[in-house]
Amino acid sequence: MFIIQKLETIHLSASQKEVAQYILDKKLEIEKLTIQELAHQTYTSPATIIRLAKKLGYEGYESFKKDFLEEQKYILTHFNHCLLYTSDAADEAR
Repeated sequence: MFIIQKLETIHLSASQKEVAQYILDKKLEIEKLTIQELAHQTYTSPATIIRLAKKLGYEGYESFKKDFLEEQKYILTHFNHCLLYTSDAADEAR
């Protein structure tokens, strides 16, 4: 299961939902964010982010961020062409 799917399906506290939504919205942009910056952007605390990472099975934010970014890059590399192909096929069908 992709991390994105986990973020969308597991039970989260209200604060954790804020962090998860920010991550889902910004995706690769979180690469440059420290845990303190992410907490500031989401009006939460570093502890909330660590709890979220642990709930997803990670030791902490850095290990979560590393895997999340790798997953996003993989998805962009391997599935982006599928989306383009599907869009092109839909355009041709019209």
